[in-house]
Amino acid sequence: MPKRTYTLENVQKLGEHLAKLPPKPRAPKTDNLGAADLVRTIRKEIRTAMGRGYTMEDIVSAAKSMGFDLSTPTLKKYLGSAARKPRVTRKKEEPKSTPAPATPTKRQPSEKPGAGVPPVQMPKADEL
Repeated sequence: MPKRTYTLENVQKLGEHLAKLPPKPRAPKTDNLGAADLVRTIRKEIRTAMGRGYTMEDIVSAAKSMGFDLSTPTLKKYLGSAARKPRVTRKKEEPKSTPAPATPTKRQPSEKPGAGVPPVQMPKADEL
């Protein structure tokens, strides 16, 4: 079967048509939710409970008592970085200041190369 080809005009028409499509509502998943779906669905409630002093282990125990198969590592994984305890950051030692390297003086555009530099004295042939 020969390969189909399209005109640029038809391809552009398709692009224009797709650009005009309204956003399609996404149907929420209601069956066969996994651990990731479970945590993402009630993330706000989990964080509220943690804000009230409950630990992840407490939340996992509550979930297990209601028949959910959830573990602390799974909860940590899907809850995200906001659930992690803030790390204690050490104050970084300020870098010791090093003197800036000496910058060579720039010559003026009107100066010729080598202007202002003393000429190098070459030894005479009999001095070598």
